[in-house]
Amino acid sequence: MDTKRKVPEIRFAGFTDEWTVDKIANNIREYVEKKPANEVLPVLTSSRDGIIPQDEHFSHQQQHDITDYNVVPRGYCTYRNRSDDRKFTFNINKIVDRGIVSRFYPVFSVNQNSDTNFLIKYLNNNPHSIKDISILAVGTSQVVLSLSNLKQIDVFLPNKAEQIKIGKIFSSLDDAIYLQQQKLTYLQSLKQSLLQKMFPQAGARVPEIRFQGFTGEWEEQSLGELATFAKGKGYTKNDLTLQGTPIILYGRLYTKYETVIKEIDTFVKKKKDTFYSKGGEVIVPASGETADEIAVASVVKNPNVILGGDLNIIYPATKIDSTFLAISITHGKPHSDMANRAQGKSVVHLHNDDLAQIRLLYPTLDEQKMISSFFNNIDGYIKTHEAKIAKLQVIKQSLLAKMFV
Repeated sequence: MDTKRKVPEIRFAGFTDEWTVDKIANNIREYVEKKPANEVLPVLTSSRDGIIPQDEHFSHQQQHDITDYNVVPRGYCTYRNRSDDRKFTFNINKIVDRGIVSRFYPVFSVNQNSDTNFLIKYLNNNPHSIKDISILAVGTSQVVLSLSNLKQIDVFLPNKAEQIKIGKIFSSLDDAIYLQQQKLTYLQSLKQSLLQKMFPQAGARVPEIRFQGFTGEWEEQSLGELATFAKGKGYTKNDLTLQGTPIILYGRLYTKYETVIKEIDTFVKKKKDTFYSKGGEVIVPASGETADEIAVASVVKNPNVILGGDLNIIYPATKIDSTFLAISITHGKPHSDMANRAQGKSVVHLHNDDLAQIRLLYPTLDEQKMISSFFNNIDGYIKTHEAKIAKLQVIKQSLLAKMFV
């Protein structure tokens, strides 16, 4: 921001006037309409991710008396007036023509002097407004921001023409992020559905869905019959450096890596007796916080990667595809079997002796590779959409910092 004149760092061509301070009260007006008794309207929730149907937010329809709910027409704004952390999110109804929200959600519209998209983005992202809102919210453990208190906030505003241009660019960015998020959600849901159908379920020896040309029952053996085992050595988070030899620590299997680990972003200075990957082995955490999270696996794609302590290492026999094995451990019947074998209280542990007793159902190597390739492709699409969302978010945050006073 220009420290001498109230203007943003970035502006559209043709706009040079200084932004002026004004009260929110002069730019919004309360909208009061209770749910009509004879009208069925969708129940909405104003969340930190936007306005969404209540049953999507809670995974089911809440059972409340809705006779006192407020109507929020399309294009009007609302927010949850209670907060546990003094943060409030203001949203525009862009999803239905008319919906209803709890009486704890004030509804308002923006008057003819202002642009809705601009003003809501300003309230949600301007540091000064966020601070003022936090101060005006009253209460102790849970604070309340009334609409009358919201109206006391001062904001810096350009003329309406500039507001509209700024509002449109952020509305377009939000739409692009939403579209990518919808695609990502669809792919994640598709993956979970297919994982259920492309691996045999309890008591079955064939999956519900198979690639064309593959028939017959899957075989079953213990991992001890199908693989050999090893254990990673040494190294903790305290050993990490900015540069050095790539290393995988067990904790990253929960937070960072997909089924096949191709890129590694943690490094150490190598020590004596270091354990290196050969490429193609399957790694499983040897300890974790819960039995369910410890039953996950990844394939180390490349050789010469250091494998740190608390990693169980599996070397599959030639008739077992590494990626197929990792998918089976994370999503198939071996997952629950491994979780049941994990031992401990505050920290649970899983040893190679436990892994050796796990039963694995598997088809021919060719079918294994088809399944592995299929889910690798889905993971690639998921990663692409995640990267697009992250890039759009960076662009959005950069513009929010530079296009507002």
